Amino acid sequence: MPRTPLARVACALQWFNPLAHLAMRRLQTESGGACDDVVLEAGMTAPDYADHLLEIVRASVTTAAQSAALAMGRHSN
Repeated sequence: MPRTPLARVACALQWFNPLAHLAMRRLQTESGGACDDVVLEAGMTAPDYADHLLEIVRASVTTAAQSAALAMGRHSN
């Protein structure tokens, strides 16, 4: 989830304050929910949206696994 620059600055200044980090996590959760609401209000059905999100996750997991495999691979002599 996206972090706003202002929230990052607040966490940096209040690094010792657990409430600042709790607020950051809450901001991330709420912004994710707000994004979901916008998509659903735009007319996409919930099952279609869920399928789309799953496709994105599956693609990113595959890409991450491929990247890790490529990073570990070495040329043989």
